[in-house]
Amino acid sequence: MHKISKYSTQLGQQHAAIALQHAFSVESCGKPLQKHDQSIAAQENVEFIQDYASTIKYYAHELQGYLQVMEQQDNYSTELYTQAVLAHVCATEAHIEAVSIYSSIIREKLNVLKKQLVKYSHINCKRYDAGSSQSW
Repeated sequence: MHKISKYSTQLGQQHAAIALQHAFSVESCGKPLQKHDQSIAAQENVEFIQDYASTIKYYAHELQGYLQVMEQQDNYSTELYTQAVLAHVCATEAHIEAVSIYSSIIREKLNVLKKQLVKYSHINCKRYDAGSSQSW
């Protein structure tokens, strides 16, 4: 039977800690959106983001759990490690989905701002030239 090195489980613990950080950052991204945009669509997207944060936490804790079992039982089997890696993959997939939703929300908000800027682009301001005596 093939065994996984203790170093690999240490790296796994680091990955779990990073996944938890991702969960908290995803969670913190949703809060400002919720506060600044009260539309139903925005609130639904914020709920999705919060759900993904919970999912990331769940799988990060599952990853930690598998790694702790491996260490406590001195059982560095590929079966347990495979389960740990799958938990890490699920946490990563949830993080990617959350970032994707957040990015689409921000992209949409930028497009709205861009349209507003175009609306006001008819204002002609002269460019200031430092070498010129002209002023506004």
